[in-house]
Amino acid sequence: MRIGFLLVLAVPLAGQECASEIEHARQAYHQKDYTLAARRFERAVVVCPGRGGLLLDLAKAQFMAQQPQAADRTLAELLKLEPRNAAALKLKGDAQYLMGNAVEAERLLLGAIEADPKNPEPRYALGRIYYQQVRLQQSLEQFRKVLGLDPRSYRTYDNMGLAFEGLTDIPRALESYEKALAIVHKDHPEYDSVYANMADLLYRQSDYKRSFQYAAEAANRNPNSARNFFLTGRALARMERWELAEKWLKQAVLLDPSLPAARYQLAQVFRSLGKIDEAERELQAFESVSTGRPARP
Repeated sequence: MRIGFLLVLAVPLAGQECASEIEHARQAYHQKDYTLAARRFERAVVVCPGRGGLLLDLAKAQFMAQQPQAADRTLAELLKLEPRNAAALKLKGDAQYLMGNAVEAERLLLGAIEADPKNPEPRYALGRIYYQQVRLQQSLEQFRKVLGLDPRSYRTYDNMGLAFEGLTDIPRALESYEKALAIVHKDHPEYDSVYANMADLLYRQSDYKRSFQYAAEAANRNPNSARNFFLTGRALARMERWELAEKWLKQAVLLDPSLPAARYQLAQVFRSLGKIDEAERELQAFESVSTGRPARP
């Protein structure tokens, strides 16, 4: 009788442990503590028998914790159980691309598209890969299909702008960015990329005032981005607003000391302000970080 009572008691205790691990894992993920979330989900997979669905949650946490190899192994285990799991195929494609296996990533994303044709995410990821590979027309083809499934995909309009820039079709690039801006302006206050991309394009069109305005908004939306502060400072330098340019470029360097463009631009601003010693130090720093920086980050 005693053994039977303990077995009955163990069942709800195991269920409580399972629920607790899942709750803590999801809480950590929500708080963007992805390393802790991965550990918690890994524990949940162990203590929750038959909870194979948790493998996808674990892989997502591992991927976000910058553990693509671990995510890839977890997804391989899941795909043994569910070979046509579109979400798993898509995430495994992302992990493979991050590990430098572009051909395998493309194969997996095409498999995800076949498994779930109405899901825009694999097509978006594939369009991004084609853009990185300078397969710009193929990239645009995927992005157009994404918009057919999700007409308010602001990320897709943003990336279409980049692809049109690559094709030197500036009017269409501007049109794509403006469509993204119309969506994110109020509905997605956290999204800064399209403001930065628009600022960069306007700078190259010699429209420095508007470039500054878009770059400053990008920095306001994401004050942790060195690129946003660099773009703002660069536009101010072209407007000969040297003191303000110095302030923004210093912040860019503070956020990312290894960003060569910010170092070089700050050196030029120092020189314009007559701060020769500071300019020389920045030029030396620029040469140092340029030497050790990969050609294609």
